[in-house]
Amino acid sequence: VRALALMDTNIAADTAAQRARRQEIIAQAAQGQGKIALSDWPETMLSPAATAEIRQDLRLRLAAIPEEGLKWAQEAMAGRASYEAAVEKISGPIYLIRGSDDPTCARAALAAWGERSANAQLREVPAAGHFTALENPLALAKILREFYAAARAA
Repeated sequence: VRALALMDTNIAADTAAQRARRQEIIAQAAQGQGKIALSDWPETMLSPAATAEIRQDLRLRLAAIPEEGLKWAQEAMAGRASYEAAVEKISGPIYLIRGSDDPTCARAALAAWGERSANAQLREVPAAGHFTALENPLALAKILREFYAAARAA
């Protein structure tokens, strides 16, 4: 791997509390009720700056997720190992990207991962929560263009 960009995500294993919450969602999804767990996301996972149109867009996207897909994704995240040490093995640029208002992708965690490599940069997308591509696509595109240029030059 020559370069790495992580966006709106964690590479650490879930805490016990996070894993327990995922298990609740998995159980709900298995009964066809998983989307109930996501019903507050348009209010809790987006930036306060998000427009009503963006909130509605997220509602529609979440409604379209198949229960089996939701269950699978939660199982995968609940069972993931920590990959924090992987940043030490990458010789090229590493961009750790989060929305400035993301409630789940903590700035402190990304900063700690970034300290593991001199090539890492913590980049924040302004006026965005957990869905940066939906909330502020132009700012995200600018960061990704910079990453691409840095990766090509590496």
